[in-house]
Amino acid sequence: MQSTVEKAKRAFDAVKDRVGEVLSPSEPASQESEGQQEIEAKPHKQSKKEKKEKEERNLVPAAKIARWQQQQKAAASWCNMFNPPMSEVYDACQTLNNAFRYDANQDYEMPRSTVDNMDAAGKQWTAGANQIKKAVSSPHVLKMLVPAAAQAAGRAAELHQQNEALAASANEMQEAAAEAASKLQATKAALHQSSAGHSDISSAFPLSIEIAEKVKNFGSSDAHTTLILEHLLEKCGKMTDLADSMTALHLFCHDAVLSTFKDREDAIIAAFDVERTPLIDGFIRRVWQEYHARYLPTEDVSDMLKAFPAFIIDKAPDSPALPIWQEFCAPDGPACVAPVMRELLQLYVFTIVCDPPMTFDPKTVGSKIKYDPEIATTIDDKIKPGKPCYVLCPALYSAEGLLKTKAKVLAADYL
Repeated sequence: MQSTVEKAKRAFDAVKDRVGEVLSPSEPASQESEGQQEIEAKPHKQSKKEKKEKEERNLVPAAKIARWQQQQKAAASWCNMFNPPMSEVYDACQTLNNAFRYDANQDYEMPRSTVDNMDAAGKQWTAGANQIKKAVSSPHVLKMLVPAAAQAAGRAAELHQQNEALAASANEMQEAAAEAASKLQATKAALHQSSAGHSDISSAFPLSIEIAEKVKNFGSSDAHTTLILEHLLEKCGKMTDLADSMTALHLFCHDAVLSTFKDREDAIIAAFDVERTPLIDGFIRRVWQEYHARYLPTEDVSDMLKAFPAFIIDKAPDSPALPIWQEFCAPDGPACVAPVMRELLQLYVFTIVCDPPMTFDPKTVGSKIKYDPEIATTIDDKIKPGKPCYVLCPALYSAEGLLKTKAKVLAADYL
């Protein structure tokens, strides 16, 4: 019995010891204690922020910050000039760039390490710049730079010449503007003088607007209307004969003015021994405008009346207009013939000599067109748009092609 109890006791003790080992392991506890001691033994590592907060701080004058900024700008300029790389100058430039974090107009407290780094960068920049300057002044580098400098100097001289040319052109434009202003003043004076009492050929040369008015008045004048409706229609058997007669009259007056103009032009060019240029053309027109009454007198057209039939014989001897004008140009011809020729000669002088010349085309006279009230007016009776008619007095156009005075027409079935 006792032996059984003792066995049970020994078994209980064994289980108890085993449970104690599980619940209280000695070795892991010892390891944990050693690890804790090791952690506690390590020194505390400070962060950069903690170091800067504990570091001694210096008061940096604004002038020093401004100098750093100037050094950075200069360093950046040199880096741009000598790139690729100038490592020392580049590093100094990067460091000195931090100076722009601060306002150069006030003082700051900075960590000692920042001040040292910025000063070192300034010295590094100075040393690097001196090395670059020394390299630039070497014969080898100068040999490379001199051609570029010569090219730049040549370009500068070229630009200087261009500038002088532009200045001369500006002076010419100013002179031209002054001349234009003077001509405008003269034109205003001529416009002021032009009136009904100064409308004859001996007055100041008319302006284009006055020429247009003269053409319009001529087409509607009593002499022109009487010549066509009362005299020519009576002699003409058909409308084509009337068209031929008016065509001959306009061609004769136009050619007489143009021939006289060309003769004077050739004489002036020969006298000055120059070639025909726009300047010479303008000068000739100005002379003609000044002396048109002397170059082609129109007060007495008796000689012109005598020459007219000979002109038709030379140009179109078989024209039905020849016998009509031979009769009308005689001393006992219709009284309206001389004033019509006089005014027509004056109109061709004005339109040809005008600067720029206006278009008063005699070749359109006698042409058969469809009536368009936008470009033509009737001499007598109304004409329906689109109906055929004959041009008996040409339209007047400006140098730019703008219609100034409508053509004068008569219906094709008027007879």
